[in-house]
Amino acid sequence: MKYCALFGLPVVCGLGVLVGYLTFMDTDYFSGFFLVERFFSRLIAISGGVIAASAFGKGEPARRAWICIAISMLVFIVLDAVPSIGLQPGETFASSSVARGLIGSTSNVLYVIGVWLLVRTWRLVGLELQGSRSARWAVVAVVIILIGLIIGPAVRADFGNFVHGDFEAIFGVIANLADGLTLVLVAPLLLAAVSLRGGLLSWPYLFLTVGQLFWLLLDGLLFSGPGLGFSDLTIKIGGEVLRCLASASLLSAGLAQRLVVKHVDSNPTSLRVMADLHQNHELIG
Repeated sequence: MKYCALFGLPVVCGLGVLVGYLTFMDTDYFSGFFLVERFFSRLIAISGGVIAASAFGKGEPARRAWICIAISMLVFIVLDAVPSIGLQPGETFASSSVARGLIGSTSNVLYVIGVWLLVRTWRLVGLELQGSRSARWAVVAVVIILIGLIIGPAVRADFGNFVHGDFEAIFGVIANLADGLTLVLVAPLLLAAVSLRGGLLSWPYLFLTVGQLFWLLLDGLLFSGPGLGFSDLTIKIGGEVLRCLASASLLSAGLAQRLVVKHVDSNPTSLRVMADLHQNHELIG
């Protein structure tokens, strides 16, 4: 039940952000609320990585993975601090735009590395997707199709712009592909964790997967929103709600990870506790 309660974090955060924007929408406080909300969304995501990392001892692979995820979220705060100074509507200084692209791409790469390290860590203790090789590839194929439907148009457009001389468009390609790749890494392992009796190991992966879906929906909204007839204000508010949902899901993942480790051993010192958890199903409950 305590794991199910963690679903409440993204819901409460998302509703709070939505109510806040609707409250300040026609006031002078709208811009200020945007800055504060964006900062706390980043902070929530960082907290998730730090909380999960703190459940493991120094030098453990899982600790390094979660720290890498937390650092990637911290880089986003740096990204928000880089100003985009408008020359005219729709124009910015090239140096600032490039800086934002480089910083954002760095964060995306760090996040993918962190998730890859996390997936690799649990595979080292025997957590693998059940079933035949064809079944595993079928799962990956379904995830890739879903990703293509959500962010495929944005990737094609950004890559086309890059080919035609807009070199900064490559940053959009990197961001979208990073979000997609993360889901490809996490989703199959989520199914493996669910296959264990009790499914305790599945909770951190579940929240990571949910959060990644929110990131993908954000990417899709930013690109497809205008074509669907959404106003700039609707896209901005909707995007921030999705960003907050993704960040809060990462916090839920971190809390779930800590609870899982605590369930096994109140003072874990090595990943063997997770190996024991995998090998002795009676510990899960």
